[in-house]
Amino acid sequence: MVNMISMVSDIVLGISAIAVAFVAMIGLSTWRRELAGKAIFEASKKMMGFVYKIVDGYQWTASLMTYSTESIDRTRQPGESDAVKLVLDEWYAKSKRLESVLKNYNELAEANWEVKTILGQEAAKNIEERLVLIRKEIVNLSTAIYSYFEIGQQEAESGHNTRNTEFKEEMRKIVYQSPDSEEFKKLNVLVGDIDRELSPYLRGASRIRW
Repeated sequence: MVNMISMVSDIVLGISAIAVAFVAMIGLSTWRRELAGKAIFEASKKMMGFVYKIVDGYQWTASLMTYSTESIDRTRQPGESDAVKLVLDEWYAKSKRLESVLKNYNELAEANWEVKTILGQEAAKNIEERLVLIRKEIVNLSTAIYSYFEIGQQEAESGHNTRNTEFKEEMRKIVYQSPDSEEFKKLNVLVGDIDRELSPYLRGASRIRW
């Protein structure tokens, strides 16, 4: 009889241990899902923040107006004429704005690395493709700023206009853009694409399976 009671007790204890382990396993799985969901939410939120900063910074850099206060700390060249000063002040102001855009893009690249780490390379592929296109627009703007103002400085120093007026005009259209420019439209489309890719995670949804 005693052996029977002991056997039953062992069975009950065994079942209890299995039940506890099962509950613990479910709890751990739930915790991992919640942790993963929180991680992808935070990474996606950070990423979209940098995306919007980049687009705003791009538009600010390529806008039609700059202000004298933006170039007040520029080091002046000896014997700088008023014409040269005007060009170099404008170049300096545009370049300073662009620096912020480049800084934000580097931070975006870091945030994208977090997203890829959580989602995996394949799931983050569409986002990566859009980021490459955004980078291309930034590089085009950077190249246009350098080319346009280099020509402008040469013209101001020599007193003669460049012969390659067509190229200069092409660069000017990128350096100074209206709100409805094709470049702005491209960026807005890319931002919309990235937002759609990340929106399920920003709503708290998760595609991760354990």
